[in-house]
Amino acid sequence: MKIHTAEILEEVLEPKIYYVQKLEERVNILSEYPYSIIAEGLYNEFDDLDSWLAHHYEADTIKNIFYRKTGYDYAFAEYFTKEKSIEEKLRFIFTNSYFEIRDFDWETESVKEHLAKDPLAFIQGIDWEALDIKLEKTDGYEKYIECPPDDKDAIIYDEETCNYRYLSGQVLTK
Repeated sequence: MKIHTAEILEEVLEPKIYYVQKLEERVNILSEYPYSIIAEGLYNEFDDLDSWLAHHYEADTIKNIFYRKTGYDYAFAEYFTKEKSIEEKLRFIFTNSYFEIRDFDWETESVKEHLAKDPLAFIQGIDWEALDIKLEKTDGYEKYIECPPDDKDAIIYDEETCNYRYLSGQVLTK
């Protein structure tokens, strides 16, 4: 996920006539929830965050607005809270969360040939567990950053426990 300013958000929400309601809603929420973070990211990054929030905070602690889709499975959203400490926790998550991907090169000629002949058989024949796992996060639409191996603040989302955890295994608490 990538954090943005309100000015960048307004640039993205052009033409403004289509987003008047969202911008009015933003002003109304900010009057009660003064701390906010604007982010862009993949839907799965927002899904992981929303799941974690639902398991760790009561319903009215954090509000959000989904502003607009800006690419395939990619969007802008804003999260609001009344507490500075929660805003800081969200900022930490947005800045340091990575997701796991299997390191597989779909662009090789051999893979393209196999996919053209019998895609289902080819995909079913891949030993996904044997592939190396990389940790990445988005840094803009179709831009990815790989996690540095020495990043002590890097976290990943564990869907089974609905928790973010550090690479060391320690669970991130609220």
